[in-house]
Amino acid sequence: MSHGATARRGRRTVWLIAAAVVVAAVVAGVVVHLGQGTRGRPSATSSLSAHTSGPSHSPSPRLSTSHVPVTPAAFAGTWSGQVKQQPTDTYNVRVTLKADAKTGSIRYTGVGFSCSGLLALVNVTATELTMNQGITQGKCENGQVTITQAGTDAIGFRFTSSGPVAAGTLDRR
Repeated sequence: MSHGATARRGRRTVWLIAAAVVVAAVVAGVVVHLGQGTRGRPSATSSLSAHTSGPSHSPSPRLSTSHVPVTPAAFAGTWSGQVKQQPTDTYNVRVTLKADAKTGSIRYTGVGFSCSGLLALVNVTATELTMNQGITQGKCENGQVTITQAGTDAIGFRFTSSGPVAAGTLDRR
């Protein structure tokens, strides 16, 4: 092999190493920049669809599971009673909520039917809970349930969906 071929191969190797170092530096810079750019913003894994009531007192606007609303102790318990849905439907409803829980359960029974499902908290205030209802057994509709305090042993119940509103008062059991 000639001295010229060896020199060319040596220069090519130096250029390849230099190029690799430049690429590595650029990649490292991009990684550092992206890491700094996401601070203070929700990441795809921490974004939540649930909303809390009132302003956040956290120094960072980043969402976390600690911001998911939970059931206040005043709403905890098993509640049951009759609700009416226009024009003539009346049926029994039982709602079970646990203090500091993010979900609850619901059961409907009426003449010739029953269904049950989960309630997922969406919004909480001192006097009202808003929850998404997801039916897991039976043929009832999914929708939104709003529960309002009506005293220490009673709550107002309201279900809304694409059909008529169902409303009534449930008592603590």
